[in-house]
Parts: sequence; structure tokens; C-alpha cells
Amino acid sequence: ALPRKRSSGIEFVQLILSYNTQHPPLEQFDALHLDIEPHTLPEWKTDQQAQLIQGYLDVLTELHKRARQADLRMVIDIPVWYDKISWNQSTLLDEVWDVTDQVALMAYKKNPNKLLQSIQEELTLANKRNTKIWIGLSADPSHLPSKSGAQGSEVARLRELVQFVGNGLRGTPAHFQIAIHDYHRYQRLILSTSTDRKSVV
Repeated sequence: ALPRKRSSGIEFVQLILSYNTQHPPLEQFDALHLDIEPHTLPEWKTDQQAQLIQGYLDVLTELHKRARQADLRMVIDIPVWYDKISWNQSTLLDEVWDVTDQVALMAYKKNPNKLLQSIQEELTLANKRNTKIWIGLSADPSHLPSKSGAQGSEVARLRELVQFVGNGLRGTPAHFQIAIHDYHRYQRLILSTSTDRKSVV
């Protein structure tokens, strides 16, 4: 989102688009899934926040234009509180969704009930826009429910979280899917558990 970093992000995406033009369909990417987090930068908590947000939206607009030209979907990771930030008589959530195809929520909360409460606005907007939304759950043990609410291994706690969220969203009109962040952490979690090798999902 910073001007000095913008070109490197665009160049990275352009490499993916170029790769697709040089490979047969079965070897091509069918989507761009990007994790750009301006709120993690020091400037976010200064008087430069508005400039940072505008730069962020400008980058997404440019990347989305390139993705569409290459017939690729674009998915953006966002925290669950962008709906609380006002921007251009709307919210940052709305503005981001205007310049991408789908969003993936970084819903990393230990309390499953609070997790569900935190994503209601996003689910409503997904239904309104008639588009899929991804609910991202973390395989980081520090983000899993405490053992008091999920007895057993960390894998069992992650499985219980996935099932709780899936059951809690059953019947919602929004088209959602659950994603696990991230693959390497999930893989380590599975491989480190010798007594519980069943798939989380």
C-alpha cells in the first residue's frame, strides 16, 4: 500500500500473469489470492492512515484490472473489522469488495461465538453481492479454542472449531467456504500429532 512498495506488488502479479500465457491451461493459475495488510504498517496509526488506505485501494484497483484482463478471479485477505472503518460515505469493507471478486476473512479468534459474531456484516454483504466469501480459520495453536472448550489434541481443537463454525453458519443465505491458514502450519500440526491423523475436515 506504500507508494515505494506498489511497483513490486504489481510486478509480482505480472509474473503470474506472464506465467499463464506461457503454459497450457492445466498448468495455469485460475485465481489470484493476495494478502496485503496496510493495517500492519506503522503509518496506519498516524495521520498518514488515509493516504495509506487510498494507496491500498489504488493498488487493488490496478491488480483487479489486470486480473480481469487475464480472466482470473481475485481474492483479498482482510481482517473482520474493515466494516468498522468509514471511507467515502461507505466502509472500507465495501470499498475493498468493489475492487476485487471475493474476500477471505482472517477470522482468527479463540472464542468461536465471538468469531461468528464478528463476521455477520461480511456475510450479509456477501449475500447482498451474491458472491462467495471465505472464512479463514487459523491452525496456529494460539488461535484455537482453549482446552476447556475442546478437550484433546490441537488437531481435535481445530476440527471442533471448523465444525462449530460450519454448523453455526448452516442456513445462512451467504455462499461461504472455510479455509485454513496456513498450509505449512496445518501440515506441521497434523504431522506432529501421532495419535490423531484424521483430516480436520
